[in-house]
Amino acid sequence: MSMSEMHYQPRKVTCTVCGATSQIHKTGICVDTPLFGPTSYWDYMDCPMCGCQILLRKRLVDVDDLMEATE
Repeated sequence: MSMSEMHYQPRKVTCTVCGATSQIHKTGICVDTPLFGPTSYWDYMDCPMCGCQILLRKRLVDVDDLMEATE
């Protein structure tokens, strides 16, 4: 198969609230600061149909955050 025959398939996500399916696009980053443990950073997008926030991917925490949590 040549490169011209290959087609890019955009990844899709389904909203668990309204069931709408849409292409994945990062809207922003949200922060989960638990009472104990390191802070988590998540990429999210807003559902185009209902506006609910869909978590996409968990980001690694900064090394400084890990060092503070272990001290």
